[in-house]
Amino acid sequence: MRLKRLFILLAGFVSMCFSAWPRETPLVTDSLLLVAERDLESGQYEKVIERLRPSTQTGPNVGGGEYTRRLLLLSKAYAGTGNSAEGYAYFRQYSNVKDSIAQKERNDKIARLETDYEEEKKNKEITEQQVLLRKNERIAFRKNMLIAGSIVVGLLLVILTRVSVNNFRKQRDINERLKKQLKQDEQIERLNSYMEGTTEERQKITDQVKEYIYPVIFEATDILTRINAAQLEGNAAAALAETRLILQEVTHSLIDIGLPHAESSSGSLRASVQNFLDNMPQKQQLYFLFTSTGKEPSLTMHDHHNLLRIIQELVQNIIKHSSATIATIHLRYTAELIRIEVSDNGKGYIPPVDNGGMGLSNIRQRVAELKGNIRIETTKGNYTEIQVPVNTI
Repeated sequence: MRLKRLFILLAGFVSMCFSAWPRETPLVTDSLLLVAERDLESGQYEKVIERLRPSTQTGPNVGGGEYTRRLLLLSKAYAGTGNSAEGYAYFRQYSNVKDSIAQKERNDKIARLETDYEEEKKNKEITEQQVLLRKNERIAFRKNMLIAGSIVVGLLLVILTRVSVNNFRKQRDINERLKKQLKQDEQIERLNSYMEGTTEERQKITDQVKEYIYPVIFEATDILTRINAAQLEGNAAAALAETRLILQEVTHSLIDIGLPHAESSSGSLRASVQNFLDNMPQKQQLYFLFTSTGKEPSLTMHDHHNLLRIIQELVQNIIKHSSATIATIHLRYTAELIRIEVSDNGKGYIPPVDNGGMGLSNIRQRVAELKGNIRIETTKGNYTEIQVPVNTI
């Protein structure tokens, strides 16, 4: 009897919990459940069992909430008849079905949250990739425009400068030939007048070159120096290297006709040599070690240019002929001498004089002009030592 009362109390408590449990309200009220609930309240337990038991034999063929209500009513009805075992069995079935429904709802909710999270994550990744792609496209476009502009400016400068250089040289040759041909006093006087006019005209042209062409060369050289050739591909890198070489040739030509340049305007041979090595395209194939000791004496522009061109020609010979991987250049200043020492670990081959003026003949001529001497050794690699007396420059 006590067990029966305890089971009835437990069933009532579960019924209260069920009434508070959220469930979907059907559009049409199940009249069978309403009748069974009235029968249960009036104590007609057998009628409840008779009405509801057949509908629970085949499983939950109705909504989850309706099915659990039938199981709970049957549990209470069997408990009311004194069949505690059957009542407990239906109560356990009711509890299991209710738990499974709740678990399914939780799983569905978790699945929806996971789906929403994955979609949001995917959309975010797509947006970030699109932003990065647009950024890379803008960077590539700007880089290509900079390269194209630099190449165009460089070619224009080459054309303008070569025209100016040719005009200078032609005028100089004409003046020299006229001076040799005019031997009489009257001719010399007329020649002097002519020379004064041409000197003034040449100075005017030189000033124009300094004012208009030379600053543009500096600007183009600076732009090309800032471009990183390692980031370029294919023909762009080759075109950039060729443009740099052409600009170097143009600046050397300007020096030949007496125009100042950054190599000599700095007043330091040490700085000019370092600048030449830093901006030399071939340095990616050959490592140069440059050092200097002592205090550099004051040099004229002409002597500065000759010493620098000697070093440039020695470096070009190493690049073209020695097959070396390491080369050293050392400037040693003393009170009496300027000593230039250039060596490499190449095959020890002395190149002949070439058409570009970079051969040994040109080097010897410049050394002789400076009243210096040159010594060359080729037994193990190449070693060149040039000594120039300070008191002769």
